[in-house]
Amino acid sequence: MEESPRGRGRQVRSRKARDLKGGIALRDTIYRAALEGISDAAGKLHIGPESLREAVRVEPSGFTVIFTVDASDSMGSVERLAAAKGAALYLLSQAYVRRLKVGMVVFRGESAYTVLEPTSSLSLVRRQLAALSIGEATPLAAGLVKSRELALQVLDRDGSGTALIAVLTDGEANVPLTRGRMTHEELYEMAPSLVHPRIRYLFLDTSPGEPGALIRRLAAQTGGRYLHLNTGESGDLIKALKGQKG
Repeated sequence: MEESPRGRGRQVRSRKARDLKGGIALRDTIYRAALEGISDAAGKLHIGPESLREAVRVEPSGFTVIFTVDASDSMGSVERLAAAKGAALYLLSQAYVRRLKVGMVVFRGESAYTVLEPTSSLSLVRRQLAALSIGEATPLAAGLVKSRELALQVLDRDGSGTALIAVLTDGEANVPLTRGRMTHEELYEMAPSLVHPRIRYLFLDTSPGEPGALIRRLAAQTGGRYLHLNTGESGDLIKALKGQKG
């Protein structure tokens, strides 16, 4: 774990005093002075600068879930939208139990946008999911880039935190970042640049029938997990999210 730059959090060790940003490590300071046998003329323990120890502290590392939701026209079927919302609500329940922060990015049309900055108020996320409207094209690349940007903002504020980007889509990407590029080719080329040591990916494929090759390959390229959601039974959906076999 990284040392808190603000000198906050729990003490994990002590060291010779520098700037006392983390405060005095009193027990270790007394121990050091006693070990060195430094006392005054009256025999009282003397604690001088050479014995002073300061606390090295770390703050709790946070974990943030960023829902990256496909709100394009192809997600407009009842089954696909229900699968996406069902998966999000399940993950949201896990976030509530573990006291995680959750944010949301939506992509459709020509771009992606943050609809909710990471928050511990999960009722706000529920309301955003309930109000989700569907339409237009599928700019999956823009959604991935926007989500990574949001995750990096979170990680910049928390030096030891991690983020999970949960992508909910049917994989029918048809809008590239660069006009004129082949959508799938561009996604495969950009996937390695999405990788970050403190960002994990979960791709939830809502496509009907056979699993989509695009989403499966993106999961592999980013070191993420891929799940093809069963849109028929909520029980099967939860089993899939838990990594169980149906």
